[in-house]
Amino acid sequence: MRVLFVDGALPSSASLTKHAHAAAVQALGGFARRITTVRIAVVDHNGVRAGPADKSCSMVAAVAGRGAVSVRAVAAGFYAAVRAASGRLARRLGRR
Repeated sequence: MRVLFVDGALPSSASLTKHAHAAAVQALGGFARRITTVRIAVVDHNGVRAGPADKSCSMVAAVAGRGAVSVRAVAAGFYAAVRAASGRLARRLGRR
């Protein structure tokens, strides 16, 4: 399973990149044989204007023989959004 982190217009930190990779591997480890690639993208919707729950994380998993499965989570911080999205993706894959 290959994990790609895309930060878009945001300058991401090495810590956030490492956290996103670790969260994806931990949550999706049981599906690693079926997943070829996981693409993780984070977005700050309000930019410099702070606001509640304005950070989002989208994850798209390419599942061998089944296509793509995508989820999105919104939270007050990037780390929380990444954790929520990885858990949501694991639950969705568990239902397939």
